Amino acid sequence: AVNQLRFVNMDSLVEESKLREFLTSRGISAGLYGSITSFFKNTYRKNDARVFEGDVRVFSELPASLLMQMHAEVYMSKLCANPGASAFYGMHCELLRHICHEAMSERSVLAGHDMFFPREDATSLNYTMNETLVYDAGYPTGLKGVLRMSEYLRLYRPHNVQRVPSVSWLSEMAMWCKWKHRGHLQAKATAHVICVDVREVEVLAAQAPRDSIAGMRIFAILLVDQIERMESMGEKVSDLPLDPEVTREVASRAKGLMRIRPSLAGRLVARAGTSP
Repeated sequence: AVNQLRFVNMDSLVEESKLREFLTSRGISAGLYGSITSFFKNTYRKNDARVFEGDVRVFSELPASLLMQMHAEVYMSKLCANPGASAFYGMHCELLRHICHEAMSERSVLAGHDMFFPREDATSLNYTMNETLVYDAGYPTGLKGVLRMSEYLRLYRPHNVQRVPSVSWLSEMAMWCKWKHRGHLQAKATAHVICVDVREVEVLAAQAPRDSIAGMRIFAILLVDQIERMESMGEKVSDLPLDPEVTREVASRAKGLMRIRPSLAGRLVARAGTSP
């Protein structure tokens, strides 16, 4: 343990030396120099030693069947914290297992890291495992189109900052439709999150026989309709977790439709195209 600590400290010192050399040789201003080195000392060097799958080399040699089983045990309970996934676990467990195996991963986010900004395309949804993320739904008004990041940072003022509760999904609408972020998410301390890559989910859904995942497709159609109706009535929907009562009610309607009106469900799926 002592030798391992020495190696960690040595790596940190070497990294700090390289950082200072780079900043000095590029003529970085004193203010920015101080901010970057402060971040390194106070955040980067204090990053915890949590072990991730990519840190364990043997996993790259593990048989696919064992790796898939491991991913299901690690991620399935988190995935099914989403009512849309849990409601159709019995019907679509094979798709959910593939999502766990091919689309989900765990990562650590350093303090001060911006996970997303408003109007960016959502390419993942994130499951929080601690309470170190803060979300701000504020957004400069009177602007149209895609906002350049430099413009956003210049105009941004904290507006409606909320601490994100642990064990909850953020930007979960990205699982069911094309979604643009509605706010700014930042880590105030080291955060641990589980991510779902929605592009991988789209590929898996497109490859699956349409009738084999009809329930989740119907759920997506009904949920998008529900969100559109809520917004038409003036309710703001953000990247924060949806009201569980809303998603459970939509899931119940989707299951009922699958049970009593399979032909209508099939027609709705056919109209929905191939997006999950």
